[in-house]
Amino acid sequence: GSSTPCSFEGNSLMNDSRLQEEREMRKGLKRLGTDMRDLGATIEAKEKLYEQLLTSQQQYNRMKEAYEERLKNMQEGVRRAESEVETARMQMSASESTHHEERKVLRGQYETKLRSLRQQMEGLGKHEREYQRWMRV
Repeated sequence: GSSTPCSFEGNSLMNDSRLQEEREMRKGLKRLGTDMRDLGATIEAKEKLYEQLLTSQQQYNRMKEAYEERLKNMQEGVRRAESEVETARMQMSASESTHHEERKVLRGQYETKLRSLRQQMEGLGKHEREYQRWMRV
């Protein structure tokens, strides 16, 4: 009868060892599950940030295109105004019959229009610099 208690004791140790391994495996699986959930949440957060970045980039591109179009139109307006002023100057100098006061009024109107367009372009340039400063932040 001395072999029975030894084998029982050996089985008990094997069972304890197996139970310990199972507990450690469960703990490991639980940690792995937690890590996977954390990783999933991190990926989801980064995907949202990426989408926000894309949206911001698209908004920036639209604003930039609108600004460039507006600047182009204003530059064309300045060129037209300068051309009109030059044409008016040539007509005034060529026309001996034009009264001096009429020429002054015409010149004043054209120069006022030209100054206004130039001020608008300067204002647009300030807005661009502010926007560029904002985009760097």
